[in-house]
Amino acid sequence: MITVKQLHYCINDRPILNNINHVFERGQFYALAGPNGSGKSTLLKCLCGIERHHTGEVWLNGQPLAEYAHRDRARMQTYVPQQSHAGFDFSARQFVMMGRYPYQGTFAAVTAADRELCHRTMSLTDTLHLAEQSVLTLSGGEYQRVVIARALMQQTPLIYLDEPFSQLDLFHQSAMLHLFRELCVTQGTTVVCVLHDFNQILAYADRVVLLSNGAIVAHGEPYQTLTPKVIEQVYRVKTRWASTGADALPGLLPAMPVTDTIGALEKQAEAVGAK
Repeated sequence: MITVKQLHYCINDRPILNNINHVFERGQFYALAGPNGSGKSTLLKCLCGIERHHTGEVWLNGQPLAEYAHRDRARMQTYVPQQSHAGFDFSARQFVMMGRYPYQGTFAAVTAADRELCHRTMSLTDTLHLAEQSVLTLSGGEYQRVVIARALMQQTPLIYLDEPFSQLDLFHQSAMLHLFRELCVTQGTTVVCVLHDFNQILAYADRVVLLSNGAIVAHGEPYQTLTPKVIEQVYRVKTRWASTGADALPGLLPAMPVTDTIGALEKQAEAVGAK
């Protein structure tokens, strides 16, 4: 569905992405993982066409992404940013309804089908009780779920998510991950999601793409890719497999004591200061 060829991106001659080559297939949940500053958010913006000042190619369904008209692209893909601001005093329902923009004319009226879809989408994201509230009055987690609801209103076969659950409580993180996983399984949706939690990746992702210093250093099925050895090489943190029961899949737990982690950071700071 998405093909990336020899993608490079720089800011003031500083490389952010270096020779990215990958294929994202239909109906799969992809997790983008990597340390802070490894290029995950920039890659996501390049994939969806927000960031165009790169070299290399991004193809969507066998056609260069740049050749799609804006409205056609909005019917194919949606993007939930890491941070966003409403800006105006819309109700949550009005804000979510904006996701129907790619299918409406400039002065088109909201249809009964649009209203029904909005009701269902807000129910799925547990935002229906917020429908008449101003988005300016919502908590961070409530607003994040409203943004997710607006994205789902576009009904696109491709969804890009940049740390979309960072402000959600444990219940809503699990609920939203289940929701996107179900879209992959039941509707063939492709989801590309930036995640930091290894155990969420292990539980929900079909594939993981691991970045470090702007390059893909590993990719594949999560249990084969996110090994303690690879994690230590990329994150400088020791981990170990741990199981909660005979029938449960193992998860990853930190194995390095906190004091060792702090010591490693202090040594790094000393090395930087000595240059």
